[in-house]
Amino acid sequence: MTCSRSEAGFALLVLLAAIGAGSLLLLVAVPQLSPVQTRRTAEAEAHLAETLTAVRTAHLRFGAVPADLDALAAAAGLDPNGAWRLDPFGAAQELGYVVGPNGAELLSRGRDGVLGTPDDLRVLAVGETMRRIRQRGRLRLLRAVLSQSEFRLSPTMLAFDLLGLREALRDAARAKREWLTASAAQRLALGAELSAAGLLLQTLSLLHGLVPLPTVVTGPGGLANRLGMPDDRFTDLCGGTLRLDPVLGVVAPGSDGIGGTDDDM
Repeated sequence: MTCSRSEAGFALLVLLAAIGAGSLLLLVAVPQLSPVQTRRTAEAEAHLAETLTAVRTAHLRFGAVPADLDALAAAAGLDPNGAWRLDPFGAAQELGYVVGPNGAELLSRGRDGVLGTPDDLRVLAVGETMRRIRQRGRLRLLRAVLSQSEFRLSPTMLAFDLLGLREALRDAARAKREWLTASAAQRLALGAELSAAGLLLQTLSLLHGLVPLPTVVTGPGGLANRLGMPDDRFTDLCGGTLRLDPVLGVVAPGSDGIGGTDDDM
């Protein structure tokens, strides 16, 4: 009996020592893991930020949130196989990307490596997007009415002239919309498109006697009045009056509410 108690006591001491050693190893290991988790968190935040910028860029250019990461890469000009789309917590898996009625939700799995859990890192790509899409719709309507008016049509214009003018004005509207997110090199190309549209319009105006635009947008004799439309149709979504543009007819301030800046539409 004495011998059994001694062996049992010795076994208990061994067990306690093993537990203590394991606890010590755990305490040593945790600080070593912390820098890894910190690095992964920083990488995940960077990937989410780059993806968020891409979503905003794509929406500004095309008026819609891309359906998935492949469509996002194409719309925003990103490397389709780039590291931006990978989740550092996902073991070579991609970031979560969920499109909803108000934009896109971007997700990283967090430390547990599983999407849809409380430790996920989340970014919601919303904000000015809905304002811009509504503004774009209003501008399209007004410019469509303008394109059928004496300011853009003449009985002497040939079908070829009319088609060329409409394509040039469409390209000019796209260039205006893309200006905000364009690089310096891209702005050179966009500026060339705007200039080409202006030159074509000027040439056709001289050849076919197109009526010059009024000098004001609203009020008696203004563009709205000449087009047979109420003045309140020519307000931007910030409550101000749209500005005249010699090529596009009217332009609207972007999210900053200030005309003449890079985010005008």
